[in-house]
Order: sequence, then C-alpha cells, then structure tokens
Amino acid sequence: RSRALVVDPALAEAFARALEADGPGAGVERRIVLNAACGAGVLSCLCSRLGAARVFSLDTSGAALTLASELAAANGVAEELALLRGDASAGAANGALACDVLFSERLVGDLRYSPALLHLLTVRRLHLKPGGRVLPPSAAVVLEAGDFAAEQELLHRPRPALAGLDWGVLARPSVEAAVEVPHEHIASSAPYTVLTLDLATAAPQEALLSRVPFRLALRPDRCMTSLLLRVEAPLGVPATDSTTASARRCTGLHLPGGSPAGGVDTG
Repeated sequence: RSRALVVDPALAEAFARALEADGPGAGVERRIVLNAACGAGVLSCLCSRLGAARVFSLDTSGAALTLASELAAANGVAEELALLRGDASAGAANGALACDVLFSERLVGDLRYSPALLHLLTVRRLHLKPGGRVLPPSAAVVLEAGDFAAEQELLHRPRPALAGLDWGVLARPSVEAAVEVPHEHIASSAPYTVLTLDLATAAPQEALLSRVPFRLALRPDRCMTSLLLRVEAPLGVPATDSTTASARRCTGLHLPGGSPAGGVDTG
C-alpha cells in the first residue's frame, strides 16, 4: 500500500510532520529507524532525507524489497538504507535491529484491520530500544456496517447454465482482505470503536478480536450485508479531508442474508 502515500501526498506529508515533531524523543535525525512491513519503502526514503543515521526496511516480500531498492537508488539514499527480508524475528537473536523509531509503511498506507497491526506490535517488542518511539502512537480499530445488497443480488440472480456448472459458491459469505467502501455503502449511522491500542505498550494479543461485543445503529434506509473493519491511527497532526478519505479502505466480512434497518447487537 505504499502507492497510497504517492497518490495521497497529504498522508505522506502528515507523516513527515509527525516525524519532525518537536519534543523529547521526537524526530529521526541521527536516529536508527525501522520500517516494519516496508512495502516500496517510500517512508524509508523520507526518513533518510530527514537525517536518520540508518534506516532498516523489513518485509517478507521479495518483490516489495526489489521495488524499495530501486526507489532508494533513484532518490540517492541507497547507502543509508538496509533492506532485510524476513518476519518480525529477523535479526532478533543478535540484536541487530535495535531501533529508536519504529513504524509500518503497510499500516500507515492502508489503514485497515490487517496483520500489519499485529506485526508492528511484535516487532516493537523485539526491536525497539527502551524509550524508543512508535508512529503512530496509538490506533483504534473501528467497525461499521456495509450495505452491498445490490451487489449480492446480482450474484444470486439465476444465470444461464454453462456446461452444467454450479455458480452458487460465488454467492457464499466471504472475507475480503481489502475493499474500497464509498460513503453511500456505509449502512451504520455511526462507527463503533471496537478497541483502542497504545502502540508503545500494547501486547500483540491485545490486537486480536475475539468475541468482542458491539452495537451498530443502522440508517433507516439501509440493511447490513457486511461488517467493515478499519484502523484510525492519528499521526499527532490535524487530519485533512484526503487522509480521512483514505481511512475508508476496510477489511470486509460479507454476511449471509442481511440485517434489516434499525440496529444490530452481538456479543
């Protein structure tokens, strides 16, 4: 999701302002920085330009690291960056990744509930120095109801037979790892904050959602066909319309049937 930082410059600018914030422990100048789940490494290049002593870019994807290498070379910061392929435990045995500042480009660029959040907390426990800084400092997992009734109706419509094939499996409930949700598809009248995390102290297991009760009030003209999970992660600067819009990228759980207008409780 590094592309979001390029398509939405306001998001990258907000992150840059957070990196340069005044105060004890703020800024990246002469500090060791770790970009966990770095993607294309846009923010790694930014940290290098802002004077970081060393920037480690960690990702499990070889394709992402290849792109990160090309981006660093194109911007003249390849010497300051170390690209490492592996998971959260990479380098932990010898303490090679002890860092002063930690963030996850995939989390900042995506802002949906995904493994990037859990990964960041795991990396922090293994690699952040005492007194180090995590960006963003906190995150909230927010739940909304989605109304995709029209789209589901298309899937359930009878279709011409093709060699006797059964298309029913395509209409089953499913989880979408990422879905862009326009405002008109939001069925709940207000979002529900499922949990709030201090990213400097929270344990990885605290980011897991298991039997969390919630209540959503639905708009009277809508039904609920999906649950939508996204992350709100303030960077310590006022949000712009652009950064708010990018938070509409969600993880979607499509439900069987649909909930009528009114409200829904679960425990």
